[in-house]
Amino acid sequence: MDAHQPIDPFASPPIIPEIPSPAIREFLESYNIESKAMSQQEDTSNIQVSRAASTFAVIYERLRQAVDYQEDAVLRRRALSRILLRRLTSSKNGERSLAEGVIKEAIWAHYLPNNSIPPQKIDEVAAIIKRYKVLLERNTYKQTRRLPDLRDWILGVMATEIEQLLVSHFTTDALVHLMYKSLDHSRSAPEFDEATKNLQIYVTIQRALMKADSAALRFILLNSYYPDWIKNDPQLTDQVATQFIQAVEAIEYHLHHPLGDRLLPIIRRQTAPFLVLKAVVDKDKKKRKEVLALHDQREVAIREVCAERYVDIRQRIQRAAVRSIIYLFFTKILLALMIEVPADQFLYGEIHKLPLIINIIFPPLLMFIVALSIRPPGPRNTDRIVNRLNAIIDDADGVASVKLTIPKARTRSTVFMYLYVTTFVISFGVIWLLLSRIGFNFISKGLFFLFTCLVSFFAFRIRQTSLELLLIEEKESVLTALIDFFFLPFLRVGRWLSEGFSKINIFIFLFDFILEAPLKSLIALAEEWFSFIREKKEEMV
Repeated sequence: MDAHQPIDPFASPPIIPEIPSPAIREFLESYNIESKAMSQQEDTSNIQVSRAASTFAVIYERLRQAVDYQEDAVLRRRALSRILLRRLTSSKNGERSLAEGVIKEAIWAHYLPNNSIPPQKIDEVAAIIKRYKVLLERNTYKQTRRLPDLRDWILGVMATEIEQLLVSHFTTDALVHLMYKSLDHSRSAPEFDEATKNLQIYVTIQRALMKADSAALRFILLNSYYPDWIKNDPQLTDQVATQFIQAVEAIEYHLHHPLGDRLLPIIRRQTAPFLVLKAVVDKDKKKRKEVLALHDQREVAIREVCAERYVDIRQRIQRAAVRSIIYLFFTKILLALMIEVPADQFLYGEIHKLPLIINIIFPPLLMFIVALSIRPPGPRNTDRIVNRLNAIIDDADGVASVKLTIPKARTRSTVFMYLYVTTFVISFGVIWLLLSRIGFNFISKGLFFLFTCLVSFFAFRIRQTSLELLLIEEKESVLTALIDFFFLPFLRVGRWLSEGFSKINIFIFLFDFILEAPLKSLIALAEEWFSFIREKKEEMV
C-alpha cells in the first residue's frame, strides 16, 4: 500500500473463514471465558504485598527448591500444601485469617502475581479450608497401613482446589478436553468397561499433557465421584466425611489402575501438537481465530512456536541438570562424603583419595555429559506437528481422530525375568570389579553405586523433557539398546532410592520446621512496617 494513500474508513475488514473443527472453536471459546473472568478481577483494591518484603520470601523459596527437586508444574501447588500444613498446625485463627495468610504467602514468593487476587477470594479460600478441615478432623485418626497418609492426601487435594480457584484454568481444562475428543478409543481395550476406560484416558491425559501429580489427579477423581463437591454444601461435606475412607480407596484404585500404566506412553506420544497449539494461541490471543483459520499464517505460527519451544527445551534441560546436581550434592553427596571420610580414617587408618575424588567428580560429570548429549527435536518433527495440527483444525466431522490402540497386558515368560535379573548382576558386577582394581573399598563402592544410580534416574527424568514435543518415534539402534541394557538396573535402583530418600531429607526438615515459620513471621512484620511507612507518606501529601 502507498504510504501516502489515505485509509478508507468505510472499507470492509478482511473476512476470516470459519474454523472447520467444532472442537477447536470450543477450545478458542475458553479464552473468551478466561478473558471475562480476568477482567472482573482487575481492580485497584486487589490484595497487594510489599515488594521489598517479598524479596526475602523469593530467595527462601529458591533456596528450598535447590534442596527439594520438583517439577516446575507442581511447585506452586506443593508450596500451597506446605503453607497450609504449617498454618493449620501452628495457628488457632479462623478460616478467614488462615486464607488471607495463605494467599499473602503465595504472593510473597511469586507463586501468585501481586495485585491480581481480589479480596473476595479470601472468603472463597476460607470456605474451602473450612470444608477440608471437616475431613481432617473426622478422618485422620482412621489412618491404616493400607491407606496413603490421609493428612497429606487431604492437604494435597485442598491445595489443588485453592490453586484452581486463584489461578485461571479455563484454557488448560479446554485443552485437555480437546485432546480427549481427538483420540478415538472406541475399539480399544474391550476387556475394560467403557466408564473405567474413559476415566483412565482422561486421567492419563491430565498426567501426560498437564504434568498432573497425584494430588491433582485425586482432586479430579474426587470431583468425578462427587460432582457438587466444590459448591460448599454442608450436607454433601458431611456425606463425604462419612464416606471418606471408601472414597479414598476407590480413588486410589483408579489412580493406580493397571490400564493407566499401559496408556501413559501411548498418550504421551500424542501431546506435542496440543502443547504447540496452546503456545500458538497464547502467543497472539487477539488474533487467535485468524491465525488458526488462515493456512499460511497457521503454518508460519506453528513453525515459529516449535523453533522457540526447542530452544526453551534446551534451556530447561540445562536448568534441570544444574538443579539436579545442586539437589544431589546438598541432600545426598555431601552427607555421604561426611560418612566416607571418617569411616576411611576409622576402618583403614587413612583416607583413600582417588575413590574420594571420583565420588565427588563423577556424579556431576555424568549429569553434565547426559545434558550435553540430549538434543531437541528437529525439522522432521516440526513437519509432523504441522500436519497433525492441520488435520485437527480442519476436521469438521471428527474423521481425523487418532485411533488409540491400547496393547493388551502381556504375561512375560519366566525366561525374561531371569534375563532381567541378569542385567543387574552383569551391570553391577562389572562396575564392582573395575572399582576394586582402582582401590575402592566397600564403603566407597557403596557410595559410588548410590551416586550413579541417583544421577542416572535424574538424568532419565531430564531426558523426558526433550521428548515432550517429539511426535516422531525414536529409532532404537544397537548402541542405544546396549546402553539401556547396562543402565536400566541403575535407573530402577535410582528411582527406588530417590523415592525413599525424599522422605528423609534432613535439609527439607531444616527448612520447613526450623527456618520457615520464623522467617515468614519476620516477613509479615516487615510487610506491616512497610505498609505503616507508606500510610505515613500518603498522609504528608
